[in-house]
Amino acid sequence: MYSNNTDAGTATASVSYAGGGNYASASGSASFTIAPAPTTTSLTCTPSVVYNGSPQEPCTATVTGPGTPPGTPTLDYTSNTNAGSASVTATYAGGVNWLASVVSGSFVIAKAPSATTVSCPASATYTGSALTPCTASVTGAGGLSESLTVTHAGNVNVGTATAAAAYAGGINWESSSGSNSFAINAAATNVAMNCPASTLYNGAVQTPCTATASGPDFSGTPVGVTYDPASPKDAGAYLANAVFATGGNYLGSANSASFAILKLAATATAGSATINFGAAVPALPCTVSGLLGVDAGTVTCTTSVPPITVAGTYPATPLVSPASPANYTVTSVNGALTVAAYKQVGCFASPVYSEMPSTKSAQRKGSNIPIKCSLTTPEGVPVTTATGNIQVVDAGMAAVVPPVKTGTVVFAANNVFKPSKSGNYAYGLDTSVGDFVAGHYYYVIATWNDGSKTEGWFLLK
Repeated sequence: MYSNNTDAGTATASVSYAGGGNYASASGSASFTIAPAPTTTSLTCTPSVVYNGSPQEPCTATVTGPGTPPGTPTLDYTSNTNAGSASVTATYAGGVNWLASVVSGSFVIAKAPSATTVSCPASATYTGSALTPCTASVTGAGGLSESLTVTHAGNVNVGTATAAAAYAGGINWESSSGSNSFAINAAATNVAMNCPASTLYNGAVQTPCTATASGPDFSGTPVGVTYDPASPKDAGAYLANAVFATGGNYLGSANSASFAILKLAATATAGSATINFGAAVPALPCTVSGLLGVDAGTVTCTTSVPPITVAGTYPATPLVSPASPANYTVTSVNGALTVAAYKQVGCFASPVYSEMPSTKSAQRKGSNIPIKCSLTTPEGVPVTTATGNIQVVDAGMAAVVPPVKTGTVVFAANNVFKPSKSGNYAYGLDTSVGDFVAGHYYYVIATWNDGSKTEGWFLLK
């Protein structure tokens, strides 16, 4: 019979004989040791894993032995976070009936891939300098996030520029690179016009305007100017135009400005003269001053004098041809035609007096009153072609000048002095007709065809 013969340790065995026949009963016992059974720990690992920033445990372990060893081995990792070789130990602690066992192993943590990203705008505008609008960064497992230096190429002139960046890699990450591109667009330009508001006509083609173009990297570049109308010469309004053409790194631009060529001042001066009334009007000179030499004779003038109706001073007016010269503003300076009146000699002597007569000088009503006058030129030459009208105004009984020289017109305008071969003129005023009244004063006005007048008085009794 056995006892304690299951688990490791000391076991006993006993035997007994009941006896019989020739033998007596007998018994005996003995002990023996049960040793713990050996175990085997097995380790299984993924040969290679990729770095992820955290400790990695890609291994499993099992234990085997007689029966079913209880429990599981424990795993102990070393250097299992960063890329490189990692080690692991699997330990089975054993038990009452099983011996402990240990096994070691290793695996590789591979570098994680990295991703380099280059970011660029779709386009940029030419500035004349190298454009560096792009940025780059690298990312990867385990929190990799870094800015990278960007290398630009073809990034000055209009066209397509490229940008590239590279990550050299690190202890836990593979290297990577990236690229991108962006367009460089032509830059805007500006044309500045410089025109005077006006210039004076000078007889030649004038091109007074200048233009310059400016852009991101240049300024004050001359630009050709055209004119509308072309070849500005005559006075008038003009438009100056300048165009900077599109090309290369620049967009075209244009501008315009207006200016005027102003007329020059000229003067048309009429001549002057003096004549006697009735003489033929002479041709008065007229001159134009202020014309440029190239325009000599293009603007002329003649002198116009209005019809001569009476003695006096008449304006002599320049008539300019053409009336509105293209390139000159002509100021007219009038001359004067002086028409001398007749010289009256011995006019309105008794019985017609130049002043109010006294009563003793009265003429009898019904008498014929001679009205006489001699006319000469200022030089004393008798005038034989004069005519004149007579007006007689009844002033009433008051020996004063009527406030207004109106009243009874005794003779109508057809009672005219007759031309005289000698320059002596006479008219007999018959006071027996009409409305002549004894005791009244009469005011006599003789109006000559030169516009002059002879005035006098007579008194009827």
